[in-house]
Amino acid sequence: MTELRPLTFHGNFPHALDDKGRLMLPVVLRDELHRVSEIPDRLYLSYFPSNRHLTVYTFEKWKEQSAAWSDENRFPSTKVRVAAQRLFFSNIEMVIMDKAGRILIPANYRERIGLVPSQKVIINGNCGRIEIWAPEEFLANESKDLDLFKEAMDFDAQRGVQSIQETGRLPEW
Repeated sequence: MTELRPLTFHGNFPHALDDKGRLMLPVVLRDELHRVSEIPDRLYLSYFPSNRHLTVYTFEKWKEQSAAWSDENRFPSTKVRVAAQRLFFSNIEMVIMDKAGRILIPANYRERIGLVPSQKVIINGNCGRIEIWAPEEFLANESKDLDLFKEAMDFDAQRGVQSIQETGRLPEW
């Protein structure tokens, strides 16, 4: 097998759930899954109560997340660790992508972010993860993200770092 390269999920894709609650992942994201993952059809679907979207992790990214959330030194106390781990691990479900590139979004996850079968959704590539949003939630969150982005640009300006707006291009990674 070839060496796996870093994840680069990107793009924003309007799609629709089918009548059974399945979601077809866009070809560009499926291609990236096959490029970066040893087990591209095994995905981990996460819902975190403070979020209004679902997060999809590859097998490898899930292992990283699981290790990070299992690290006892990450938390200030046992009480905080147990609560945080309960929230994280109880809201993860493994899903299998079928040969058509679809994943089943479990009913309880659809309910938590306000999705119903046959509804449109936004699939968003976000570097090391894929996000699934109800369109109205995505647009509301985008406005908050723009405010935070402006803060980041101001912070760069204070440090003397050239902003994206000045260079006309995104930073190279």
